[in-house]
Amino acid sequence: MANRRDVLRTQISIQLADFASTFNQSVARFRFQPGDYAVELMVPEGPSTGGGVQALQHLRLVSTQPNFPAIVIGAANRSAGIAELRSFQHVDIVHRERFKRPFPLEKAPYDQFIDVARTLFGAAQLKVTVTDSPPPEPPPAAAVVTAHSSSSTMILIVGIAIAVVLVAAVAVWLFFIKKGG
Repeated sequence: MANRRDVLRTQISIQLADFASTFNQSVARFRFQPGDYAVELMVPEGPSTGGGVQALQHLRLVSTQPNFPAIVIGAANRSAGIAELRSFQHVDIVHRERFKRPFPLEKAPYDQFIDVARTLFGAAQLKVTVTDSPPPEPPPAAAVVTAHSSSSTMILIVGIAIAVVLVAAVAVWLFFIKKGG
């Protein structure tokens, strides 16, 4: 017999799959050109979400045409009670960084979709935010290593200087002991 926690995990996974199905049916009328993009709220992979820990569902645009990339435009997390939608500006910034060209979809239909998605997520009792820009990027690892290496180098130099002074002091002390004795 499955324990209560396994049943709960399965129930959450089923609820999220049902939520994605209902959401996707509700927005099926939205198609974006070029690329014949459709909206998809993804279902968490696997039969379990770890009791809701892995309940994040990405919202993306998926093309029916070859060579058109999937584009993440938001996410929902029913366990946390939140949803994030990316504004046209946000998606355009990320698209330009990733593909070196502007986001090719028209702004007005995209904005209409965002309004509908905000309403649907709100009806599901999710707190909805719309982000206008991606979060700032963390400093590159090389910059962190350089800063760390710089301070390590300084500590090494100070340590060597102290050692040289100590050796010199001991040498002077030994010289005077032998001379005086």
